[in-house]
Amino acid sequence: MPRFLRWSTVLSSACWARKNFIIATISRSVVYLYASDLETAMDRMRSSLKRFAAHHAVTGLYQVTLTRFWLSQIDQRLDRSECLSESVKKLREQLNGENLVFNYYRRERIESKERERLG
Repeated sequence: MPRFLRWSTVLSSACWARKNFIIATISRSVVYLYASDLETAMDRMRSSLKRFAAHHAVTGLYQVTLTRFWLSQIDQRLDRSECLSESVKKLREQLNGENLVFNYYRRERIESKERERLG
């Protein structure tokens, strides 16, 4: 898999870089949605994050609301007639900003301890 799509490129030994995670999520989501529907992409993203988290012993990487939000935003904007690399580039530019989600959801909901996570 290309380096910019590897989860390990966004994880440092010191901390989880939220901005890099969003960029990687957008990139990987484009790849998943390019070849499938939203629900299949959700399943692939969930499985991918679960494997990554288990391999690196990282908790709290997966949240259903955020995953569905980013995949839905990408699915709405994705032009499958463009080449994959152009789609990734365009969507990373369009969706650049980790606070975009707060235009749609209250911060309390996103940061709630009751959200579904993978450990």
